[in-house]
Amino acid sequence: MRRSLSRRIAFGIAAFALCALLPALTPTASAQTCVDGDCVNGWGTYSWPGGHTYTGFFQNDTRTGYGTYTYPNGDSYTGEWDAGTRTGWGRYDYRTPGAYDHYIGSWENDSREGYGLMMYQDGHIDRVYWSADEISEQLGTACILGDCDNGLGSYVYTDGDYYVGQWRGGQRHGYGRYYYDNGDVYEGNWINGTRSGSGIYFYTNLDFYVGGWSGDNRNGRGIYIYTNGDVDRGEFQNNELMDRQQYFLNDLGLSASILERARRMLPGL
Repeated sequence: MRRSLSRRIAFGIAAFALCALLPALTPTASAQTCVDGDCVNGWGTYSWPGGHTYTGFFQNDTRTGYGTYTYPNGDSYTGEWDAGTRTGWGRYDYRTPGAYDHYIGSWENDSREGYGLMMYQDGHIDRVYWSADEISEQLGTACILGDCDNGLGSYVYTDGDYYVGQWRGGQRHGYGRYYYDNGDVYEGNWINGTRSGSGIYFYTNLDFYVGGWSGDNRNGRGIYIYTNGDVDRGEFQNNELMDRQQYFLNDLGLSASILERARRMLPGL
């Protein structure tokens, strides 16, 4: 039986939590050889016979954190992993012939689950909720659930953006997650409608940033992770790295909720 839209969105408000089938059972890291880095507890690259490769974070010898997996048919997934499964926020690019190019959204146990965007080759975009890898509901517009004036609410904008979180005086204020129409996602603190405080930003190009924000810009201590594994750490000002420092997550002054989220993505930092 399909769950109602309101039930799924209500779960999203409470938890803020944050595809194709796997070509085959994905082998564990211990089955083959680490070709670069630390594939036990750190950042590394694994390559399996047949064309499977993974570059990203490992914890206890499994894909855990942020990383990219490339499949033998050319498909790839970049995003969050938990104990070897696609779980969290991520992007799946399809390289095989078909009607669509890629999916950006929420995952649970290797299946699309929750809010996401399916982007088709003809330019069409579906902004929908998923359940067990199937489209379950399309979203309307305006405040679709809760209190979008002073409380917790879900709001879909006419341009396709979508926000779930806290409101004050009709503005995004407090903690929330904002899904941008281009596939970017910000999760963290807001002040009077702007990204201000601690937050994590997932960029469509698959980079992401965790750290301080003010006036919608990266400001303060932060860590910026590039898709190729490069890392910028230090003091940011108006989105630019101004002073390089070897900060770890505990050095960033993050709110408790963002720190916990970042630790899942960046084990060892």
